[in-house]
Amino acid sequence: MKKIIQIAVPKPCHEKWSSFTKTTNGGFCGSCQKEVIDFTSWSDERAQVLHH
Repeated sequence: MKKIIQIAVPKPCHEKWSSFTKTTNGGFCGSCQKEVIDFTSWSDERAQVLHH
């Protein structure tokens, strides 16, 4: 049986993704001054490592 992983972001960025500067893991938000990771392309295995 496959384990379902849920990722929650307590304070998500509300800026448009298209305005971010591209980074290796996603994009950098100039407004928040934080890197936002794009998990949409991650495999289940990679996300599982993050979860532990």
